[in-house]
Amino acid sequence: MKIKLDELAAALSKSDVLQGYVDLEQGKVLLLGEDFSASSSEPGVSDAQQLEHVFSLEDQWQRYVALPNAYDADDRDVMRGFAAALENEAQKQELLELLQQAGAAARFVRQLRRMKLADAWQAYLMDHFRAAARDWCEENDVPYEE
Repeated sequence: MKIKLDELAAALSKSDVLQGYVDLEQGKVLLLGEDFSASSSEPGVSDAQQLEHVFSLEDQWQRYVALPNAYDADDRDVMRGFAAALENEAQKQELLELLQQAGAAARFVRQLRRMKLADAWQAYLMDHFRAAARDWCEENDVPYEE
């Protein structure tokens, strides 16, 4: 079964807070915490049951492949790439200078809102995750569809 690249990209965008797996048999992405059987908010599901669910996925490594944390890469590199691609030279320079300071990530996002570039940033970020998803599929021999 082929994995939908956009579904995988969306999962990678949450990989800093949720562990994900690709179900190779069904061509689906599972995110623990969103998967009902692993959700801590689901009534009657204990921590032990959640842990057992994770172990059952890990034990079936032929079927379930764990997703990496896509945020392991330097976030500032992605932010720099976005800033560098801007056509407005003043905005580009302001964002690039901001990224050289401590605590830049939060200020970067606030500044994007002020510049009315939040939607452009989200589109750029999803393109980044889509490319990461494509690379991951190719590295792991996982068939995918655009």
